[in-house]
Amino acid sequence: MITVCCSAAGKIFPLYLIPALRTHWDVDDPAKAIGTEEEINAAFTQTYHSLRKDIEIFFALSLEDLHKNSAAFRIRLDYIGILE
Repeated sequence: MITVCCSAAGKIFPLYLIPALRTHWDVDDPAKAIGTEEEINAAFTQTYHSLRKDIEIFFALSLEDLHKNSAAFRIRLDYIGILE
């Protein structure tokens, strides 16, 4: 499970039937952007590009690594969230 806004980072979510890894990728909420229409649009564009980059890195991870060492895989997930 990946949370992306600070308000969701500490929340308790429904239980799943299987164990789930949890991580948080801190992303500014573009819905809270203020300014001109161009500045608000830029905030949404920035958020999109940030999430897209993180998701591309996530999909490049080896699922075999997850099965071999879930703790190390979790560290990689956490690290993705702090890359900039």
